[in-house]
Amino acid sequence: MLSKSKLLNHLKELNQLAIDGSFQVPLDSLTQSLEHIRSNLELDKLNVYIISADIALAESFQQRFSFYPTLDNTYQFQVHELTKREVEKSKDSPSAFLAFQEQAEITQRYPLSTAPILTVGRQRGCDFYISDRYTRVSGQHLEIRFYPAGDRITPHQWHVKNSDRCRNGTYVNGERLTEERILKSGDRLVLGDRYPSAQSPELVFEHSIVLEPIQHEAHFSLDKFRGCIVFLIVGSKQELSEEEKAVLALACSTPSTNIFLVTSSAQTIEVINGLQQSSASEGVFTELDSLCQQMTLIKTKQITERKTQNAVVQTIAWISSLEEALLTQQQPIAQQVEALEKQRSQNKVRKTLSDKSISQNELQKKISEQRSKLSEIVDTALEQSKQDLLDDSLVNSILYRISDEIDSMEAQIIKPNKKQFLKLVSKNCEDNVNDYLMHFCEEELLDWARTEWERICWHYDDGGVEGLIARSQTLLESISKTSSRYFTPVLCQEIEMQTVFRVSLKKISDRVEYQPVSIWSFSIKKIRSSVFQVMSILFLLSFLGLSRGSFIRGVVKQITSSNFLILLAIGIVIWLISKLCQSYQNDKQAEIRKVSDKIRLDLKGYYQKVIKSRFAEKLTRILKTTFKEEMNRFEKELRLYFDAVQSQSENSTVNRVNFELQLKKYKEDTKKLEDKLKNLYSIRDKVHRMLEG
Repeated sequence: MLSKSKLLNHLKELNQLAIDGSFQVPLDSLTQSLEHIRSNLELDKLNVYIISADIALAESFQQRFSFYPTLDNTYQFQVHELTKREVEKSKDSPSAFLAFQEQAEITQRYPLSTAPILTVGRQRGCDFYISDRYTRVSGQHLEIRFYPAGDRITPHQWHVKNSDRCRNGTYVNGERLTEERILKSGDRLVLGDRYPSAQSPELVFEHSIVLEPIQHEAHFSLDKFRGCIVFLIVGSKQELSEEEKAVLALACSTPSTNIFLVTSSAQTIEVINGLQQSSASEGVFTELDSLCQQMTLIKTKQITERKTQNAVVQTIAWISSLEEALLTQQQPIAQQVEALEKQRSQNKVRKTLSDKSISQNELQKKISEQRSKLSEIVDTALEQSKQDLLDDSLVNSILYRISDEIDSMEAQIIKPNKKQFLKLVSKNCEDNVNDYLMHFCEEELLDWARTEWERICWHYDDGGVEGLIARSQTLLESISKTSSRYFTPVLCQEIEMQTVFRVSLKKISDRVEYQPVSIWSFSIKKIRSSVFQVMSILFLLSFLGLSRGSFIRGVVKQITSSNFLILLAIGIVIWLISKLCQSYQNDKQAEIRKVSDKIRLDLKGYYQKVIKSRFAEKLTRILKTTFKEEMNRFEKELRLYFDAVQSQSENSTVNRVNFELQLKKYKEDTKKLEDKLKNLYSIRDKVHRMLEG
């Protein structure tokens, strides 16, 4: 049996729940609706609603009831304008970001839209563009997929998966991403490597739900009609609006609601769900007089029972709305508690690792020892390499190669301006010899310097400078895990060394004026020498008592006495002439070699001196200076890293206290909401039992 007093007590309990100040969302409309249910229940009259989209039609129809004054004793007539019903939207306003983090500081936030797919990568067309300096990030590296909520309580979701063109993969909270997974607030994404570095950036997913005030007016515009007598006034029955159809649908959802469709143009009243005393069946037409007579037959006790039943139905609907508000408030709080619990668990792991790890002073000492060792190895190796470069006894030394290059040059005789010059010409190039040799020195020495710099960066002492950085990161890994700060110095930059050769140097002459001896002068000189030798022989014969004239005449007589001897004498003369020409050519080539060797000697001496005293020394100085600068930058980055870790450690105690207080508050709010829901469900069960009884 329905009890009006019990229901009023339940309404009072519900009102206490609704006016509790612990709610984080405004519930003014809910409390007003509950007050409306209570006031209607205490009123001894049954509500009759005359509703229409045209308020003038509703007021005109209400005037017709003035002819039945007896109805005013038991019925409360109300005119209601049927406004366009608002489509109920999701009340959680998602606010999600990808925060770009560098050196434990968030430098930029990318808001996540509700587009189905968002792309992340170094390609210019990506939704979230990553700088080209992060070389381990692919052109299209990552996809962020949006999944809208199924209802107003469940929040939206964003999922993450690697793009098909992703080369180096993605790590979420240190775990390699192998398939699509849901992103949760606080998740850390490292693109291209397990830990963030100068080539692998870190993104942090942030997601919070901002609750908006809940609008219940549209919802209760229909609920307050439940269990009452409703006259829906329309201009024409042919075209009913969605709101008017929703009012007619109350006849099915709430059978206790009596609904009559009044068509003003045809002056007809159609019974949708008639009065219990009515003999008219549903779907037929009736007259207002007949309806008013039926309304007067309803007794006061029946009206009270009906009003109580209507109030129970409206109360159950109101409880559902309050439950929805509580669940909506509970969802983000539960997410915050889960995120804080996860963070506390990570903090415990970090604290455990921090307790087990060695102190910062010991780490600094170890890293400093490794840096000093690398510096000594680099200095020694660089000096030895320079000595080998300048050792002309080694085939691969620059001095040996340039000497060999000069020796391979050819001597040529040129005749500009009617003068003859002897110059050296390279077989490999038609340029001036000095330009060619300078270019040769530049290429060879720059190649040596670049090779040495590569060895400094990646080879000396098991990995060079990069090896030192990698070993330092390994030593600092325990601190990085506990502090979320990473040591990622960017070293080993390109060196500008061409300026060493951009100077004006004096040039050694590669030519000398050359005037060769003519063949006639050479022949006369040789013939005269031969004549002197013959005259010496004849003089010796005279000394021995032989007549020179008799000897010469005897020889001539013998030769001329025979044709054969004549031909033989002519042949000997021709052979002597050819030998004279050959001797001339040999003497000429010997003179050319002598002059060209003098030029070669001057070139070798000059360029070997320039290489030793200028180029090699300057390049070595640049390599040492740059290496020292890199080590200073390494020390500076290391010092900044330890300072940041120390500062974070000093603030961690205060943050931990605030963190625990925040977690405690969220847990208390969760407990309060659970208690409220428990009380609400208890009252709902009692109200349901009233309706069932």
